[in-house]
Formats: sequence, C-alpha cells, structure tokens
Amino acid sequence: MDSTPGSFLTAIGLEHLAPLIESRGLDLPAILKLKDDELLALGIEKPGDRARLLAAARATEEGMVGGSGDSWKTTTDPAKATKDKPFVNCFGMLFVPVRRFKTLFSVCPVRVCDFESFCDKKLRAMPDCDYPQGPDHPVAGVTWEEAKRFCDWMTERERNRGLIDPGLAYRLPTDPEWSAAVGLREEPESTPKSRNGKAAGYPWGSQFPPPPGAGNYHPRLGVDDFKETSPVASFAPNRYGIYDLGGNVWEWCMDTFEVEDDWRVLRGASCFNDGEDRLRSSYRERFPPSQTRNNIGFRVVLSTRAFKDPAIQNSSWT
Repeated sequence: MDSTPGSFLTAIGLEHLAPLIESRGLDLPAILKLKDDELLALGIEKPGDRARLLAAARATEEGMVGGSGDSWKTTTDPAKATKDKPFVNCFGMLFVPVRRFKTLFSVCPVRVCDFESFCDKKLRAMPDCDYPQGPDHPVAGVTWEEAKRFCDWMTERERNRGLIDPGLAYRLPTDPEWSAAVGLREEPESTPKSRNGKAAGYPWGSQFPPPPGAGNYHPRLGVDDFKETSPVASFAPNRYGIYDLGGNVWEWCMDTFEVEDDWRVLRGASCFNDGEDRLRSSYRERFPPSQTRNNIGFRVVLSTRAFKDPAIQNSSWT
C-alpha cells in the first residue's frame, strides 16, 4: 500500500479529506497520531469521518491494516482471505471465509459511519434512531431495500476503482450463509420458515441464560453494560473471527421467509431481546422489506454471485 496520505485516505473511503490534509502539510505518521479533538480542530467535522480515521490508526498500530510484505495481517485479494488474514475493502471493513460457502462474511455489522458515507454520496437522510449512537455503533433503522441499495452502491464503487473483480459483488447474506457463520450445522429443511428455531444452541454456547460478556442483549439479562446498541466488536468474536452475531441489532438476510412470501428474514436478535426463543441461533423473524424498526441493521458479504435468487447456491471463486 502507498504510504502517502492521499492513497491511505482513498483506501479507507475518505478521499474527500485529502485536500484538507494536504493543505495542512501533514504526512501519514502525523495523521495517525491525531486524537479525536485534534481531528475536529483540524476541520474534520463529521463524527463518522473522525471515527474511521481513528479506527484505521488503531488497526495500523496493531498490524491489522497497512505494513508491507508478509507482515500484513490483511489482504486486498479476496481469494487469499483467511480468519487470520481477512480481506479488507476500501472502507476498512474486514471479511473472512465461512464454512460450506465461498462467501466472505463481514466480521462486523455495517456501522453508522459506513452508512453515513453512503447517505452523503447519495444525498439521502440517515435513518431515524430514537436513542444515541456513536459512529462505530451498528446502523439501526434500515429497511431491507435500503440495505440492498448500500450493497449495490459499494459494489459499483469498488468495481469502478478496480478494487474488486467484475465478477464479485457485495450483498446481504443468505439465510444458510448466516447459519454457517453463527456455527450451526447444515439445516436440511428447505425454507427459513421450516428451519426456524429447530436447531438448539445460542451464539455463546448451549446453555441459557447467556453468561456475562456474551453480547449486547436486553438489560434484564444483566450480561452487559449497554442500554441500547454498543460499538461493534465490543465482545469476543466466534471461532470464525466474526463479531455480534447475537444481540446488538437484528440482521437482514437476502431470503424471503417462505415461498411466495415477500417478507424477508431477520437473524441474530438485538439489544432489546431477552427471550430464550429469540436468542437461539436458529431463530428467524419475518419482516416487510420496506419497513424497519430501531433495532434492525445488517452486515454484508462478498460473493461471486449477485444472488438475484437467494435459493441459488454459491459458486466457486474460480
């Protein structure tokens, strides 16, 4: 990766800040040392932009982004992604493989700052949220249709810049892919409705209630200190290196709940749920694609297929 400020900012989706940074005469090491109040004083007014810069600085310091040669802990080649060396896109999103599929799964839900970039470019208003959220919280209040438009926009952006192959696309995960990511065995039933709640177990293990630190769930469970959503990756990842598959926000999937049904699948429960049934890894909720709630978000996957038909199985990378 080029170590100039302009190239670095482009790599994390903040190329619009390059003129400001260059006018201040700052080099990349100096940028990465700045704190939030210093970035604000510099003229970077949007919290999402400052959050992305701070996250990139932390990742660079920890060896997750940047570096050279074999010392890198990320890759820009999707075909080489592993749990220990995720694929990183231009937003700094990390993607890892999941079993049974060639899909690369985002390790975190889409954040407020990520969706803010989409809304800025498309001159759209951010979703309404009736509780405070920081830039690193999962975006909430997003419809299935809005989530799909975000995926299409990110696909077009990275294809046009030559960052991903024309045969690759960002999209929502299918219901079976989400099950694989959370650690469920292959489910034989044919539809999300018929699979709903059948498999035992939870994102944290086999016993209910969840232990302290298992995730961000309803305060009645007493397992975390957050009243509403928490910053993504606030809790330990699962064995595949994926965060927040239980709690925080419900996550949209591509699939319809049943055949000839327009309503889509939600997985994972949220920070407002505490019931044993909804916290099961195999639980599905059904919701209209044009509507939303204050506890619905999404994450994205990178795939070799656009999946116009979510029943189609994934093809290989080659």
